[in-house]
Amino acid sequence: AFEVAERHGLSLHTCVDATRAVELALRAAAQGKRAVAFVPNDQLHAAMNVLARDGVERAFGEGRVVIVLEDNPYLSSAACPLQSASQLDLPCLAPSTVAGLRIGIQDAFRVAQASERVVAVIAHVGLLRSMDTLEMEPNRVLDRVDAALELRRNRRPTRGAEREEALAIARRLELNQFSAMPSPGEMEPWGMIAMGSCVMAIRHLLEELGLSGRVPLLALSMPHPLDSASLVRLLSRCANVVVLEPRPGVLAREVLQVAEQARRGGEKIAAIWWDRLPSDGAFEPVLEMNDATRPSILARKIAHLLSRIRPSLMVQERLLDVVEQTERIQVPDR
Repeated sequence: AFEVAERHGLSLHTCVDATRAVELALRAAAQGKRAVAFVPNDQLHAAMNVLARDGVERAFGEGRVVIVLEDNPYLSSAACPLQSASQLDLPCLAPSTVAGLRIGIQDAFRVAQASERVVAVIAHVGLLRSMDTLEMEPNRVLDRVDAALELRRNRRPTRGAEREEALAIARRLELNQFSAMPSPGEMEPWGMIAMGSCVMAIRHLLEELGLSGRVPLLALSMPHPLDSASLVRLLSRCANVVVLEPRPGVLAREVLQVAEQARRGGEKIAAIWWDRLPSDGAFEPVLEMNDATRPSILARKIAHLLSRIRPSLMVQERLLDVVEQTERIQVPDR
């Protein structure tokens, strides 16, 4: 791997901790280079302290820094990457697939180039432990049409006297995507807002149940800064909206602030749910950490909500019964 990297002009460095990795990335950016630093979740606070001290307001010239933050809620429940990056006002991207992680780092450098800021990429631990077959693209383009398309895809934001806001770049790159949005004036009973690995979980669930195109979904690839216009568009066309995230309550707080501002402006906004969901008559489902990243668990928690969209769905009958012996197993603390 090191030989292939050197052949393509890349330098790989293994560091003793995340603090050293961030310091080397900032030093490389000061020399006009592009640098990516990986930060494990249990070393998040130390890395953010270095970034707050040396990297947030520093001018790097042509250099750019992207910080990949591991999100492992079970291992580090008190260290939330999205919350820490938001406190430093860093633009955050949250890819949902292995291929999306590769593209997300490329998009992060585009955002960093235009906004002249350090950009964070939040990668869930389940994503980092996944494998996928990536589609390889040609290194050379043969005809003029393909060349024009390639230049259009890879062109960087124009450099001007003033830097460009991260939200403007996100809208141009279409990082936050809608699906199954109702027309103006229509009102759907339930909608979903998902980020990171939760996007693939809810999409897989809707596809398996035959509800693709029936449930409005806003997939957030840039959870910070939030695109309030996109949020209000969804919240004003649904009666209820569920926020799906690995750590319930972090993204939901930002969504609630946008919803409250829109409500004060006279908009009719949906009821927002994130950890405690509406009761199904027998019990009140609760979304715990990482529940929204697993389609099987998510299906059991929101089955009664999806049945309200299509009463003939019979979600529970399609789920395997939980083995009582498995439920009695004592799982040690992680």
